[in-house]
Amino acid sequence: MFDISLIHAIGNPGMADLLPVEAPEDFTRCRNRDHTGRLCPIPDDVHFVYGTAGFRYNADMLPFVVFRMGYLAGLRARELNQAVGVMITASHNPAKDNGVKIVDPKGEMLATEWERYASELGQIAPRPSTPNALVICAWTHGVPYESHGVLTTPQLHYIVRCKNDPSFGDAREIGYYARISDAFKKLQKLGTKSERSGYSPDLILDCANGVGGSKMRMLCRFLPEGSLNIQFRNEDGELNHECGADYVKIGQILPAGFDDVDVTAKCASFDGDADRLIYFRAAGDGKKAVLLDGDIIAVLLTKFIKEALDDAGINDLSIGVVQTAYANGNSTKYLQEVVGVNPVFVPTGVKHLHHAAMKFDIGIYFEANGHGTALDDAESMIYRSVFLQTAYANGNSTKYLQEVVGVNPVFVPTGVKHLHHAAMKFDIGIYFEANGHGTVVFSEKFDQLIRKKNQPIGLSKLQEKRAFEENSFFEYVNFQGVNPVFVPTGVKHLHHAAMKFDIGIYFEANGHGTVVFSEKFDQLIRKNNQSNDAVKRLHYLSIVINEVVGDAMADLLVVESLLRWYGYSIDDWEQALYTNAPNVQIKLPVRLKLNALLNIVFDHE
Repeated sequence: MFDISLIHAIGNPGMADLLPVEAPEDFTRCRNRDHTGRLCPIPDDVHFVYGTAGFRYNADMLPFVVFRMGYLAGLRARELNQAVGVMITASHNPAKDNGVKIVDPKGEMLATEWERYASELGQIAPRPSTPNALVICAWTHGVPYESHGVLTTPQLHYIVRCKNDPSFGDAREIGYYARISDAFKKLQKLGTKSERSGYSPDLILDCANGVGGSKMRMLCRFLPEGSLNIQFRNEDGELNHECGADYVKIGQILPAGFDDVDVTAKCASFDGDADRLIYFRAAGDGKKAVLLDGDIIAVLLTKFIKEALDDAGINDLSIGVVQTAYANGNSTKYLQEVVGVNPVFVPTGVKHLHHAAMKFDIGIYFEANGHGTALDDAESMIYRSVFLQTAYANGNSTKYLQEVVGVNPVFVPTGVKHLHHAAMKFDIGIYFEANGHGTVVFSEKFDQLIRKKNQPIGLSKLQEKRAFEENSFFEYVNFQGVNPVFVPTGVKHLHHAAMKFDIGIYFEANGHGTVVFSEKFDQLIRKNNQSNDAVKRLHYLSIVINEVVGDAMADLLVVESLLRWYGYSIDDWEQALYTNAPNVQIKLPVRLKLNALLNIVFDHE
């Protein structure tokens, strides 16, 4: 077994002399070169910090960082004796703002304690006595690796999980397409809720000039003809330039190439690495766009899951909706007053949402930015459901969930990791950021109940706390005497919060989010999935959703399935749930030297 004490040699002058592996000269600070071979020295006062999304810095610095992450990934794989992943991506940022992150064995984000090791490894500066003694022990050279070429970030997360758990699926790109498309087909065969339908399979997709365009085209080849008719736009230009989920969400404007779309046309945007999804339509007023972001995706998911649980007579799975202070106040109010679910509040950041969602049998988290998913968790036998939101979530989405669906969202910090972790605390955890990144997470308890025993599922009221007493947004919550629960910013906090539920839901307003399902959910639903159509709906939904991480392609199939189920057009969807409270999101750059001076800690979302 690997002696983890060796990792503490990083950055320790007394230990560094004992490390025999030398870094090639091109990967030192003074001799760093970009991908073209151009010399790009890195000043000693530039400090690298591993955040929720890994390292995010100018692409000129990436070779220096990637070299060190290769060694760290090797150590992580040897320490766990399992496969891990390394992803190089600009995500929703401009191409020059590139990044690299490590994916842990279950497809989740790198463990928090190893984030510190990554940051320490990035700070090592050469000394005259040992100019190249920058990295760890020699045996990391023996770690085998596989190159999967160009993938979306969620696809790599999926492959890493399958590599370590073959029962989850085929650890290849084609296995990803086969798994979610098969469940999508079965979900569609269950029909619709209403005979009268305004739903159309036509969609205009902004691909952000990223990898999502070509991968979505491939996925469509696995879908039934006519089930989804996509016009692909922004496939071959500059990455995230005047397009993509972040651009549309922040500016509330149409992406490039959408000036000709009709106000009734259903449109959607991926971000560069396809882990965020937001829907929108033209406002008919110049370049303005009407957003249907991660908040409303999460509300739609929570509504569907809550109704399916009621139809199945299941009342003992916990549903957790995790939010952060950025969640739109009306989304919180809707969750509380209509859906009947009290959101759990956590700090911004996907990791906070994810951790919060994992506390439920079904943990749902989607940030308003569209980042979100659904998670699984094996906690107590008290089944709880949650909807996770961040501070960016639209207030009316919260209101709809509360008043109509009967779910109080759980608020967590922005960032997919926070959303996902929060969702995993519930039996059904739903999280979607407003940018479209999100999913639904089901607990093992949910599986046991739905798929094996088909017993009733109940909702529990969640502890909530007001984030900012003077912020009118939070006046929408606390209708039932329940205070939001807050966790630190970052997706991992959301995810951890979601994992406390059987279904933990977290979606940030930026479109990043998911639903986290507990082990209890798995045992209940997936082992008894033929009992009735309501249970089948939950079963197939839990397969389509990528509960490990926000996944734009999987989330798009989920949203389209739900819109078809309810017979919603884009306008119906906008009108049926809640009206967004006014909100503005501003994005400002922070210079590296200022960051080091002020010791700013942020999750690189």
